[in-house]
Amino acid sequence: MRFANTLHAVRGTVHDDLDDARGLSAWLAASGLPVARVTRDDLAAARDLRDALRRVLAHVTGDDRPAARATGTVAAGEAGVAAALEVLDAHRRARPRDRLALVDGRVVREEPLGDGGAGAALARVADEAAALLAGTDSPAVRACGGPRCVVYFVRDHPRREWCSRACGERARAARYYRRRRAGSGTA
Repeated sequence: MRFANTLHAVRGTVHDDLDDARGLSAWLAASGLPVARVTRDDLAAARDLRDALRRVLAHVTGDDRPAARATGTVAAGEAGVAAALEVLDAHRRARPRDRLALVDGRVVREEPLGDGGAGAALARVADEAAALLAGTDSPAVRACGGPRCVVYFVRDHPRREWCSRACGERARAARYYRRRRAGSGTA
């Protein structure tokens, strides 16, 4: 979910944490997926993955706000969702899978060692996204209802409607001011 939110709004302006290779490298390192070197191709692949994930999240949550849509070329409608799912699956297939090994006389699963590069890190992100979207938490995925917010989150409480307390406060303030304007008869 955090990867989809690398596209976020600050004071109504949409910001992209993946605007350059340094941004992707910093995000991967902060997520525990450090990569020695990020290329332009890695950055393009990361943006494609993020845009596909946001397209699927928009479909799952019924989010039709223009500002929340991905910035890429993913088409609208069910064809766009199907194409986005293909992008997610393509990234998942690129992940080096764990292997069985003999350790101290026992058979164990081991994650691949070494720097798999940005492709392997993005494949792990895609795997986690697939687990979220197709798992038991899928019905809890929501689009933030805050004014001008473009973030997705997992609803962990029945009354939670916003990604953060700040978005909730902005939404309540906007609702208050709308009621005040409607009550005073001014438009």
